[in-house]
Formats: sequence, C-alpha cells, structure tokens
Amino acid sequence: MKAQTKLTTVVIAINAVMAYRHVQLVNRLRRKLKLSKEDAKLLFDDMKKFLYLAALLKQELTPPSQVDEAWHHFILYTKDYDKFCHRFLGRFIHHVPQLHGAVVDEKAVKEHRSVAVGKTIKLYQEHFRDSPSKFWMIELEHPECSSCQGDD
Repeated sequence: MKAQTKLTTVVIAINAVMAYRHVQLVNRLRRKLKLSKEDAKLLFDDMKKFLYLAALLKQELTPPSQVDEAWHHFILYTKDYDKFCHRFLGRFIHHVPQLHGAVVDEKAVKEHRSVAVGKTIKLYQEHFRDSPSKFWMIELEHPECSSCQGDD
C-alpha cells in the first residue's frame, strides 16, 4: 500500500509542476531565445520537468543546454523561482556551474558534458516513459554546447 501512496504522490506532484504557469518567463524565452510561442512553452515545460527530476532523484543532473538556458532565465525571477522550488519541489534547487570553475581541457569538458546529459536523458526516459522533446535531443546532436549543471 505504501508504494501505491508514493506513486500517487509523485503523479500529483508532477501534475502540479506541469500546471504551473509563468507568462513573463515564457515571453522572455520567446524574446531572448527567438522562439515561437509554442516552442517557448515547450521549453518552459521541459525546464520544469528537469527541475522536478532533479528534486525527485536528489542527485546532480546535467540539463541539455537549451533547458539550462531556460533555467538561467527563470532564476532571474528570484522570488518566483524560490517560491516555485519550495512549493512544488520541496526545496530550493541550486544551479552550479559544471566543474566549479576548474581550469580543464575544453575537449574534456565537452565530452564530460555530453556523457552527463546522456545520463540525464536516460533518467528522463525512465521516469517519464516517453521521448524527450527536441530541446533535450539537440545536446546529443551538438555536444559543443555550453556547460552548466544542477545540483542541490
């Protein structure tokens, strides 16, 4: 019975996360990233799924670059981001730059990022049981994208 209660709680939580709206952020994503309205909403939803996954699994995950970019924009709305994290995720999800500013080989960083994003995508597929959107897959097609990661 406990497993069923936990599953129900997780389903309710993801439904609440996905119902969360932030019109100003979606408009900012449209403007700053030059996205259509539909793509901006999709990217916003993908960012919420990433944050939910990071909170649920309680481990360091690396978002795809465009999801990470949306996260950067959300963080700029500091009060809203803080409220979202505490209300829907149960805690604040910190954003930590990859390798914490260490001086390393650029190629090694790109390879590390590609592997880390691949692991995050695998966890996404296992948890959500569907294929990620184009905003998740572009990272695997273009591993030269920027590097950041989330942890708590």
